[in-house]
Amino acid sequence: MLLTQMLMERSYPVSFSVRDIAYIPQLGLVSAFVSKNASSFLKTYLSCWARGSDFLSPKKNPHMPYNTGFQGVEQLGHQRMSELLRDRSVPKTVVGRHPVERLVSAYLTRIRTWQRETYDSHNRSDWVTVRQSVAGKKQGAHSLSALAAIGADISFDDLVGYVAQTPSPLLDRHLVPQADFAATDLIEYDLVGHVEGLDRYLVELADLLGRKPLDTSGVTVNASRSGESEPPVVSPASRQKISRRYATDFAFFGYTA
Repeated sequence: MLLTQMLMERSYPVSFSVRDIAYIPQLGLVSAFVSKNASSFLKTYLSCWARGSDFLSPKKNPHMPYNTGFQGVEQLGHQRMSELLRDRSVPKTVVGRHPVERLVSAYLTRIRTWQRETYDSHNRSDWVTVRQSVAGKKQGAHSLSALAAIGADISFDDLVGYVAQTPSPLLDRHLVPQADFAATDLIEYDLVGHVEGLDRYLVELADLLGRKPLDTSGVTVNASRSGESEPPVVSPASRQKISRRYATDFAFFGYTA
């Protein structure tokens, strides 16, 4: 079985890995874009880099391949994409984030509210679907009705409990373990960055590709507005559950619990 088919099979029905690992032909680079890990910024940055343009806020959704020119399995097919993922001459890169901070951010912008960027539609169906699952698990049910989920009181501890009990393929993309998302057990990455040190990562990536970094000053892309909302207190019990659930993330990206 081809590598991309393996990824799609094990992440069914979400298939997050296949959709978010892309080849950027102008840069000769494969990059895994993990949700909640500055993915909008990175896709915008790399697409500007590939086009040879200055770094500008996106007017179109950077998550759509036809807006960036990035190529995934849908564009290249399983055979070609699998070859690229196996090719050691093609550099691969991924950016991680501390699992606790990532889950807190997901809670604030994907559970408490649904953060919308200027390029997004006003559709809130994903927000309702996630809340239906999390609130349903809290009440011992598979899911709540949409109306009940919209008004449900969902705490951070509720989210942690839901994530701890739910298999990765059934999780929303913003909650999936990063190691699963990027298939770190199957893909050998040449450069692993961190959201907490994004500037250094961009310099290291420029060195890897032999390019000059872009000037990102004064430009924000999908910056979290979670500061407008009081962040939850992460209890010792929840921190412990997060450490267990995201153990592969802590290990691969080098974070401490």
